Amino acid sequence: MSTYTRKLLVKHRTEFTYEGGAAESVNEIRLGPVDGPRQWVEYAHLTVTPTADLAEFRDAWGNRVSWCQIVERHERLTIEAESLVHVAGQSFDDRDTSGSWGTVASAR
Repeated sequence: MSTYTRKLLVKHRTEFTYEGGAAESVNEIRLGPVDGPRQWVEYAHLTVTPTADLAEFRDAWGNRVSWCQIVERHERLTIEAESLVHVAGQSFDDRDTSGSWGTVASAR
């Protein structure tokens, strides 16, 4: 059985616009991938605008959680996440394709 490894570059952007502005905001951000049996994280980076200091912790299930507080008045909050993740799996060439759709359907 052969395996493959793929690199996935994942980008995410969330933007909040506050009508009349926000005097302060407290934010919990759950955009960080986690290492696992079939994947590992080469890097994960968050950018928050307006600039904020980020604290990070793991929740009860091992997920990465970032937290920030913005104490200045702001009209908009932008959160950008970029991660590079390596994912391993079994090669399609090595998978058993001898079954039919009927076999798959009867397995339900």
